[in-house]
Amino acid sequence: MSMLLDFCSNFDKQEFLPGENIITMGEQSKTVYILIHGSVDIMVNDNFIHTLNEPGTVLGEISALLDTPRTTTVKVKEACRVLVINDISNLFNTSIDVSLEVTRLEFDRLFSATNNLIRLKDEFLEAAAHAGLDLLKIPEMSDYIAQWVKIQESTAGKFPFIIEKAIGEDREITLNPGDTLLKEGDNVEKFYALKSGTVTHSRQDGAFSFDVSQPGTVLNVGYTLVNCESMATIKAKDRVVVKEVDDVRNLFRTERSAGYEILKQTAEKIVILTTIFVEMKDKLFGIAESIGGEHKEGMKKLTDFLTKKESDLREALR
Repeated sequence: MSMLLDFCSNFDKQEFLPGENIITMGEQSKTVYILIHGSVDIMVNDNFIHTLNEPGTVLGEISALLDTPRTTTVKVKEACRVLVINDISNLFNTSIDVSLEVTRLEFDRLFSATNNLIRLKDEFLEAAAHAGLDLLKIPEMSDYIAQWVKIQESTAGKFPFIIEKAIGEDREITLNPGDTLLKEGDNVEKFYALKSGTVTHSRQDGAFSFDVSQPGTVLNVGYTLVNCESMATIKAKDRVVVKEVDDVRNLFRTERSAGYEILKQTAEKIVILTTIFVEMKDKLFGIAESIGGEHKEGMKKLTDFLTKKESDLREALR
């Protein structure tokens, strides 16, 4: 059972019967639900997506954080009992422990989704090669491939908003050009905020490489929360000064607005992943319908492949 349930013992509780909607697509609300027991079906326009039944599952947090209409319907499959967070915008003022755990769960989803897309890109290109297709020679496909780079770069952990006073008492580290702050595969408990200079994020597999120079950008806060290996190497491009913070939880306790902003931006990045995947999938299917001749059979294999992989990706992005 998720630790989240332990932290939420004093929150309001609500029960739902089979067939009832906990969340209805199109409505607008800041309420978030945490599943205690039971199971729910996730629906989009009356189409079944998947079933969720794990205690501690958070429901409705993305639209609540971003203050947008609900994008799915959550329909009760087996009688449910849920914890209720009436207004997620007040969460950091209500309970730091709950806030930290919800943020950790969101980062876990983000990392899972990013890793799924990186693997999917490689598998997609491999499937194309087996189908006898050189994708770059097919009209419009070069743009499609280029969007994969956009996905990784746009979701790779840019949080340029940490307030100077929140990190002012912590130790400064100076890096010279070429110095490594964080290596791909490292498991690091501390996190860093950029004070000055430019750092480069890159992966060994070439999935992305981009520079960050905005002061205040947090460079690895998600890894410290999820306690997972770093997805990228971070190197100094020029002379760099960073602030080192021993425990991100202390930041959330002293600067709650910064913690909420991290949670909100993580939700935004999950939405970016979902949106770009759907757009690219639709584009590929459109191209497949218009292609004939020698590429037709190969494109059919690729669309079948993407359809098969979609369920795995939806689970990571759920």
